[in-house]
Amino acid sequence: MEQITKYIIIIASLLTVTPLVTESKNDTKLKIDRRYYQMPIFINVCDISDRRSKVHCYCDSNKPKLATRADCWIFSGGLTEDDPIWLSFSSQSEIEHLIFNVRIDDALTFIPAKAIVRLDKLKFLSIQFGTIKRLPPYAFTNSSTVRQIVLKSNKISKLDKHSFSQLMMLSNLSLEDNLISELKRDVFFNLPNLHVLHLTNNNLSLLHEGCFKHLNNLIELRLDMNYISVVTKEMLEGLENLSRLNLKNNKLTMIGNLAFSELWGLKELMLDNNAIEYISERAFGGLIQLRKLTLSGNKLTSFYDDILEDIGSLIVLDLRDNLLTTISYETVRPVVENDKALSSVVYLDGK
Repeated sequence: MEQITKYIIIIASLLTVTPLVTESKNDTKLKIDRRYYQMPIFINVCDISDRRSKVHCYCDSNKPKLATRADCWIFSGGLTEDDPIWLSFSSQSEIEHLIFNVRIDDALTFIPAKAIVRLDKLKFLSIQFGTIKRLPPYAFTNSSTVRQIVLKSNKISKLDKHSFSQLMMLSNLSLEDNLISELKRDVFFNLPNLHVLHLTNNNLSLLHEGCFKHLNNLIELRLDMNYISVVTKEMLEGLENLSRLNLKNNKLTMIGNLAFSELWGLKELMLDNNAIEYISERAFGGLIQLRKLTLSGNKLTSFYDDILEDIGSLIVLDLRDNLLTTISYETVRPVVENDKALSSVVYLDGK
């Protein structure tokens, strides 16, 4: 009886072991029963057949690792930063042109960095109509290849320090149609090739001193359709190579002395449709390369005789739709008699 009990105990202990052991004359192999381990499932993001998928991408090729363009649509919410779909972008690592179109509110609330980091050849990235309220530091994983980023209409309200940083090839950045109210220092950091920055139609009212300090190679800056009421040279520090500045449709009421003196290379300055009543005598001091100055749609009642004296290259001056009753020839003479220009023009009609 004791011998039988011993056999029963041995048999029971063997039944509780989950690894399967097989023996041969020369070796012993341990095989693990993988029914109890869930392996990650990778899919081809350009060939998603499951209608329940939250992301569907339409590509120029459905074959793995051959697509170079992907137009991805997000139709439902619930996506997280750790969703397996982002890892699956490694199935199309040759993508250069990537667009995310978000179809419902709160379906995408973050930058899909875990997808971006898998695309070693990405050059163009666009995300539209998301609900990305905040951009954290290094939001784009320091991508070394991306050249253009478009983040239009994403309800972005806050940009953290180094939100855009170490993007060595980035040349164009658009943040149009968002809710950004202020620009702090060091949001844009180490972007040596950034040439174009668009911040049109936000809620910008405060530009911190030095907020563009690191954008030494910026050529075009659009700040139109915001709520900026004051411009000082400290705000524009670092923009010595800027060629085109658009400040149309803001809340400016006056322009102080040397406000743009940091912009040594500026060629076009657009100040239309503000509420400017007063311009200091040396407001445009230092703008020796300025060729076009537009001030239409403001509330100017006078224009100093010497106000354009420092601008030897000006060929276009637009003063339409102001409250000017008289203006002397001496005031516009630097434009009209510009001996460096084949033709020049002064616009004075309107109100």
